Amino acid sequence: MEIVKLSAKEIREKVLNKEITCVEVVKAFIEQIEKNKEYNAVLEVYADAVDYAKEIDKQISTGAKGKLAGIPVIVKDNILVEGKIASCGSNMLKHFVPPYRVSKVA
Repeated sequence: MEIVKLSAKEIREKVLNKEITCVEVVKAFIEQIEKNKEYNAVLEVYADAVDYAKEIDKQISTGAKGKLAGIPVIVKDNILVEGKIASCGSNMLKHFVPPYRVSKVA
């Protein structure tokens, strides 16, 4: 089974049925991003992505599951996420981290 070819609904079902883990899903997508690095479609992979996936796996194992639990997302680079770089693809903003909270991942 190639995880990156599954739909969001299929990923969700497989994660909830414990056929795959969130960690496996995130690692599969990170591997896909690395394979296609030449396209520069993804500017940054958050270093803590696997840690977030582990936390979601814990929540699912205890029965707490949000509607999007287990589905990885890519955040466009002009969306401000607390503590993360938001360069908007610009050299001028390449190190810009918003000084205020707009949204938070996970």
